[in-house]
Amino acid sequence: MAGEISLTGRVLPIGGLKEKSMAAYKAGVKKVIIPADNEPDLYEIDEVVKNSIEFIPVTKLDEVFGVALCSSAKNTKSKVKFTPHDIIIKDRRESDEIR
Repeated sequence: MAGEISLTGRVLPIGGLKEKSMAAYKAGVKKVIIPADNEPDLYEIDEVVKNSIEFIPVTKLDEVFGVALCSSAKNTKSKVKFTPHDIIIKDRRESDEIR
């Protein structure tokens, strides 16, 4: 996955969606999370690729985590919600353990 997020957790648009989608298709990827702002770019993607990959548009980082981490847990009723703050705290804890 390539992309950027804002400090508030907003998923920012990416460039080269067509090329990235083709690479995902060739690698056998079945789901691709894309920024919602890139939905209009889906028209550029080859029909074979579009029919083989499920494109999931997201606007916030917690949606990315929800799809990426919880999609295999089919029967779970709880929602996982992460914020950029959670990631920073986790990274700080790991770096403290290394010292």
